[in-house]
Amino acid sequence: MDRDRERSSRGAFGLTPMPASFGSIEESLLAALSSVDVGARREAIGEAAKTADPVDLIEMVSDHTNASRRNAAIEALTQAGPRGVATVVRALHHEDPEVIMFAAGILGRSRDPSVVPHLVGLLSHADVNIVQSSIESLSALRSPLAVMPLIDLLGADLWIAFSAIHALGEIGDARAALPLATLLEREEYEQAVMEALGRIGTPESTAYLAGKLREATSFETFANCLLALGYALEQLSGEDPMAGVPTWARLRTAESAPLHERLYRILASENPEDSNVANPQLRIAAAELVCAARLETLYSALLQAGRDPSMEDLLLFCATTVGPAMAAAIAEGLRAPNTSVRLLACRAAGVLALKGVSNQVQRLLDDADELVRASAVRTLARLRDDWSAPAIVDLLGDPTDVVREAATEALARMDPGSVTSALITRRAMDSS
Repeated sequence: MDRDRERSSRGAFGLTPMPASFGSIEESLLAALSSVDVGARREAIGEAAKTADPVDLIEMVSDHTNASRRNAAIEALTQAGPRGVATVVRALHHEDPEVIMFAAGILGRSRDPSVVPHLVGLLSHADVNIVQSSIESLSALRSPLAVMPLIDLLGADLWIAFSAIHALGEIGDARAALPLATLLEREEYEQAVMEALGRIGTPESTAYLAGKLREATSFETFANCLLALGYALEQLSGEDPMAGVPTWARLRTAESAPLHERLYRILASENPEDSNVANPQLRIAAAELVCAARLETLYSALLQAGRDPSMEDLLLFCATTVGPAMAAAIAEGLRAPNTSVRLLACRAAGVLALKGVSNQVQRLLDDADELVRASAVRTLARLRDDWSAPAIVDLLGDPTDVVREAATEALARMDPGSVTSALITRRAMDSS
């Protein structure tokens, strides 16, 4: 029997269960696909992806007698890319529901947008496993064409609705924000919906999260919502993308005091066992919210979050974004008992060129920590504070390299007359 006749005997799509023995794939390759040797199996999968007929691989997927070989065939079809897509699409009409389910999963990893309509067509399938697999694939493909059909599934059974919520978040289309927000009051969907709204990351989805954050009664809901809100804020662009949004503006009002108290505890608590600060991602999200919403009463807490050195870059960015309005909080931070906070405040003063805190920065030239002393030197140089030249000259004799190097670099940037006068005075004092 020639190949075409053989294929026609398989039915409309050439997809009947594979017999125990067949000659369409070289026997050694077939054996290797079932091999327990990981290396040989991986090599066989790669070779099958490049050379095996996708129809034969689909037959292997339909074979229920050898799970190992079935999995190898699925991987080979996945790796086959465009050369296997047409055959896998035809497999969506296979008589075996498991083959349809596996085919839908393979198409999700194809990165081929042409398969989206075929997957959307499976969303009304009677088999929930097939629907689930199709949703997951549409989520991976992130096609806007799937948004409205997925929104229609939000009223389906719990398992399917959860999958649709996740997929809508992954796709990130603004049209899904309102339909998702209507599910925020349903406890079983609450966390999944918040995460999805955070991933969508539009002003509308962010506003829904801000409203939920204000209303949250349990700390668990508050924390999950804050994390989602932080993710959304990272995606927003523009100088003030939330300007004019009433829900956002209410975050700055007195009626949001309970929210501010929670944010304060997350940012400024010094108790390492406090459950509110156990998750460092919460501090990051809280800092992003304080910065984005310009919550002035929490600027001091923002600086106190600098106790965690890993947050320094983010907090410096926040300080730069807020600008001179951070001056009072930075001045307070310069006096903080925590070394990391003093260091952060000193660097922020330099970044913002806050000349009004020069005297407080000068006091840090005598700080017990060498990194703080070095930072104070660099900040004073950036502030062009020539009055500090004598004190910086004194630090040329500091016991640590980092401070001496900072002092040398700073003096080179300062007013030559002030530096020369300070050096002459210092030499006279040393020689007397």
